[in-house]
Amino acid sequence: MKWPARSGLRWMLALGLSLGGLAVFESMVWLVTGLLPHQTNVGRALLGAWGLTWIFLLGLGLLKLILRLSWAPLAVARTVLDEAVRMKLAVGFVAALLLLLVFLPALQDAQTPLRYRVQTFLSFALGATGVLLSLLTVFLACATLSHEVADQRIFTVLSKPVGRGAYLAGKWLGIAALNALLLAVAGIATYGFAWMLCRQPGTRSADVEEVQREVLTARVSYLPHPPEPLEARAHRRLDEMKHENAPELKEHSAEKLFAQLVEQEKRRWFSIDPHGRESYLFEDLRLGELRAEEWQLRWRLMSGRPDGEERLQFKVMLNGRTFPVSEQTGSYKLYRLPAQLAGTAGRLEVTVIHEHPTDRAKTSSNSLVLAGENGLELLGDTGGFGANLARALLVQWVRLGFLAMVGLTAATCLGFPVASLVALVVLAVALSSGFVVESMAYYGENAADKGLEHVTSPLRGMALFMATRLAEYGRFAANDLVVDGRLVPWRDVLACAGWVGLLWTGLAALLSWVVFRRRELGRVQV
Repeated sequence: MKWPARSGLRWMLALGLSLGGLAVFESMVWLVTGLLPHQTNVGRALLGAWGLTWIFLLGLGLLKLILRLSWAPLAVARTVLDEAVRMKLAVGFVAALLLLLVFLPALQDAQTPLRYRVQTFLSFALGATGVLLSLLTVFLACATLSHEVADQRIFTVLSKPVGRGAYLAGKWLGIAALNALLLAVAGIATYGFAWMLCRQPGTRSADVEEVQREVLTARVSYLPHPPEPLEARAHRRLDEMKHENAPELKEHSAEKLFAQLVEQEKRRWFSIDPHGRESYLFEDLRLGELRAEEWQLRWRLMSGRPDGEERLQFKVMLNGRTFPVSEQTGSYKLYRLPAQLAGTAGRLEVTVIHEHPTDRAKTSSNSLVLAGENGLELLGDTGGFGANLARALLVQWVRLGFLAMVGLTAATCLGFPVASLVALVVLAVALSSGFVVESMAYYGENAADKGLEHVTSPLRGMALFMATRLAEYGRFAANDLVVDGRLVPWRDVLACAGWVGLLWTGLAALLSWVVFRRRELGRVQV
């Protein structure tokens, strides 16, 4: 398939004019600052804006070229891309996304530690990309169908040999293709600007190494387990309570009391009294997957002092080897351990001994507390930042595909305002499903005492039904993993593709086809 000559000339002319404009602006930056454009935030921002804009435009042209193939859904998808370009709202979302990604690095404070600057940029960039593309997907999906029905433009499409199922598939395919392009542009910008932050003038090599080891990487996390199961400890404690005929046995059922005892034993396991010790086992460590020959032991120490801050001195045993430790409580600390320390068995036992390394009398009288499950973990570098970011964006694309089908389903029977509202409600419930499930456990308790349970019970049931069905949407969010340098595993990507991409999107597609097939779009009167 040949590119039309006039279109090629227009592209070359636009490219030449934009290059000339970029050169003029960069020259002005050089004259004002006396620095080369790539050495200033403004110069880098202008160059990034120009590059991202042209990547988007060339990608859009390539998509239109691919969608010229002779298949009915592809023709419908091509009209969706044209409509997205004509819609001022869609263009505004695209422009906001590009400008935000370009100028976020320039807004970073140079006095802030490099790690926090990079993590702040990644957090805002990925968060803004997800929010803006979610809103764009909802509004575009609702508008592209409802407006065609309201303006009766749909008659010219369905009068051709295009079934209603193929029409809906084409609409979804066009939105999915646009989202794939925008996510690719956002991924290129996020990757490029994240590394650019590490190469700014005045950045220390030690800071760059820290960012590469802890942020711009993909680390797998291992959580510890106790040498003796906590359930066994809880069973012994429950037997003691039964022997003592404790009053708690009358207040709670045996199952509920056992669950509470397990939680108590878990807190005790992470809390070490003076002159006490606790062991934490890391097993099934895969040495062959490590890129660097090291493990990273990460912990957060807390103290029993009222102000929460204290310098603790204690001992740590790593597979029998004892090391003295002196740390300030209240913040996360990272220790690099040789990979061979775990041995060929892939097992590391960490024993924390709450005792002064040289003088037992100087041992702190406060308990040493590891802050929760993530207060102690073992990390291993298993992959690169680029591939990890790509997997996170793939998860986001699958989620956007579900939103697109929800918007199309709502638009098959509703007008644009109501359809958009319904899709936004589904999005809000999906994002906050965990909070909704937790809060609904207490919702309506006071009202029930007043005899209003017939009102609160249906509301609670409806909210719980929607939240539990959409809980997987929020579970597969991968942005926080990328920001913290954690691995986005392929099993999560495939699970998201199965649950959200195939099951949920497929059910929404089936519902939209059934509703749209039964909808009477026009009535012939004689």
